[in-house]
Amino acid sequence: MILGQLPIEPDILASSLVREMAMAKETEWTRILKETLLRMGKKLHHEVNPDRKNGEPSQFLLDLVWWRNKRDMDIVLAVESEFGPNNEVLQDFGKLLVVKAPLKLMVFKKQTKDTVRHIEENYMQKYGQHIKGECYLLLEFDKRNKVTYSHSYQARSSGRLDSVSFEMHPLRWSSGDGVD
Repeated sequence: MILGQLPIEPDILASSLVREMAMAKETEWTRILKETLLRMGKKLHHEVNPDRKNGEPSQFLLDLVWWRNKRDMDIVLAVESEFGPNNEVLQDFGKLLVVKAPLKLMVFKKQTKDTVRHIEENYMQKYGQHIKGECYLLLEFDKRNKVTYSHSYQARSSGRLDSVSFEMHPLRWSSGDGVD
């Protein structure tokens, strides 16, 4: 695989993030997301950027990245999050398309529009530089219904994709640990 192995299984990443974020106030989601990903990345021996504890005040292109290690310039996880309007979610998702990483994560809150279908049809299928094996994970937080929809897709070929259909799994929130 050109991009290397996934740094973590998408379902493990999804359930871990939902467990941490689900019962928090929406205003805390971004902070909790970044803190959780920082902790997880370091535990897996990746360099994480930004890491404000190491004096890194700003982002590197994306909200957060896991580098394979200190020597290599390989991004193994690319992360964008947007809890604002749908057009801002889509704009941020566009950044993930052009970054080369085996795992790309987009975290957003459920909108009235079908954001995932729009991503499939107007972003994934129109982009012509996919790499076989790259994996996309979309986490769609629905606070009203206390569920997060985990949508995943792994490119079956390189180049333009004829059809894209994300596989969806609901992760229900519980009052205890965040996920049932």
